[in-house]
Amino acid sequence: MSEPKTLKRGPGRPKGSGRGVRLSEEHRSKIKSAQLLNALQEHALGKREMGPTQIQAAQILLRKALPDLSSIDVNASVDGGLVIEIVKPGESGS
Repeated sequence: MSEPKTLKRGPGRPKGSGRGVRLSEEHRSKIKSAQLLNALQEHALGKREMGPTQIQAAQILLRKALPDLSSIDVNASVDGGLVIEIVKPGESGS
């Protein structure tokens, strides 16, 4: 019988190089925020049990990571034309 063939492997990745994908801090923060949101949604839907301190901690962390959304309601009526003037900071309008 003949000897089984062995595969010759290359050197591979250098040690300590990780898995090849490096996430920025911004991406890591977004992933963590998404995980917190998912946990709170599952709790709200009855799919996950969370204690009051866990809920409060998730809310506090989300407040730091996500901007608070506020609504602005603009009601206006315009007779005739509409003129929009864009002024750079430090310059005066007409």
